[in-house]
Amino acid sequence: MIDKINKISSNTCTDIYTILIDLDLFCELPPDKQNFILKNRAEDYRFKFNSHIPLKYQIKSKETKIVLSYLFFKYINEDTKLKNYLSNVYYKNEQKYQESLRKKYNPDSIFNNAQKASEPQNEDIEQKENLMMIVKKDTLFSQIIKKIRDFFKKNRD
Repeated sequence: MIDKINKISSNTCTDIYTILIDLDLFCELPPDKQNFILKNRAEDYRFKFNSHIPLKYQIKSKETKIVLSYLFFKYINEDTKLKNYLSNVYYKNEQKYQESLRKKYNPDSIFNNAQKASEPQNEDIEQKENLMMIVKKDTLFSQIIKKIRDFFKKNRD
């Protein structure tokens, strides 16, 4: 993942480095991943890690969570049962995500939604009817000018 996506933020690299160093797991990563993390750490950002507090309460960045879980799954974890379990969880999550994409971007439903949006709703019709009932009244100034014009027109005739 790291070598495929070279757009991991420097703050994420700093978070991962700090966490893995404090847990003595940084050496479990392959050298190319270690080098990538070391080269891309943010110099002006510090992550404070407390080993007595669960990680889920300390990590705020979604990107950090994703990369850290990938590194744990791919390189750090050696328990095959846990790997199988995580693999199933990732697979189910991917299926849910793909299903939501299918629902959201299904061409049939997109066209159905477009037709529904183009058809006027009852509320829209009522609003249009109410707008049509509004009578535009002349202002006082325009009424006075109108009466003056009418007066001069009558005098000409």
